[in-house]
Amino acid sequence: ERKAQTKAANSARRGNVDPMWRKVKRATTRHERATYITPQEITLKKELVRRGLDVQQQMPCLQFNLDLTTGNVAVEIHSTHYLESSKERRRLMKILNEGWHMICVNTGAHCTQIDTLAVADQIVAFCESLCGNPPPTRKYWMVRSNGNLSASGSYDGKTLTVVGRSRGRDKVWRINN
Repeated sequence: ERKAQTKAANSARRGNVDPMWRKVKRATTRHERATYITPQEITLKKELVRRGLDVQQQMPCLQFNLDLTTGNVAVEIHSTHYLESSKERRRLMKILNEGWHMICVNTGAHCTQIDTLAVADQIVAFCESLCGNPPPTRKYWMVRSNGNLSASGSYDGKTLTVVGRSRGRDKVWRINN
């Protein structure tokens, strides 16, 4: 009986799109309950706090949750190249439009560990680059799990321009809002 009820409920729900208010509420609940936090995020947060940064986890931004935030810097840990997916590019543009600077840690598809110290070095350097001389545009960096900077760029409110490497080649991305 329960299986039949579940099947009926799932069938009725299939194809429906949640309204924005429900997505925003879901993001807020994830932040309040501290859910969807990975071991990599916990380890990186501990290191950043040890270095004196005030770090929040799963901070809501519109319908999204940002893995880590410190000040107006969002840190996302991803297994894919953030700019290769149109869905992730749209997400990135929305986050930048909300006033966040972004640093993305690209772990690669099969990486289970990041070099926490090297990645934390890059995050601290990114934050320090914003402190002394706040830029008129939003900044974006991508670092690999070993801490090496792999792409950097800026967003002027209309276009995100990023220079980096993808699949072994130099590449320039220009993404319009």
